[in-house]
Amino acid sequence: MSKPVGDTKEKLLDAALPHVVFDGWSDVTFDAAITETGTPEGLARGLCPRGAVDLAVAYHQRGDVLMLERLASE
Repeated sequence: MSKPVGDTKEKLLDAALPHVVFDGWSDVTFDAAITETGTPEGLARGLCPRGAVDLAVAYHQRGDVLMLERLASE
């Protein structure tokens, strides 16, 4: 059974984060995330057509979800 698309994007994001410190939200970061997760390039580019920019958006969306969960628990 294949993995949900969201899981793949989350894995790409997790793999990209250590690279962002050095390379920013760049093609270098995106390519490293693809390599480290073993995600087929076509799938990664289908999920993130703008490459690392789409991962940056996912990073901020993740933060928003975590913030809302924390607010709801307070």
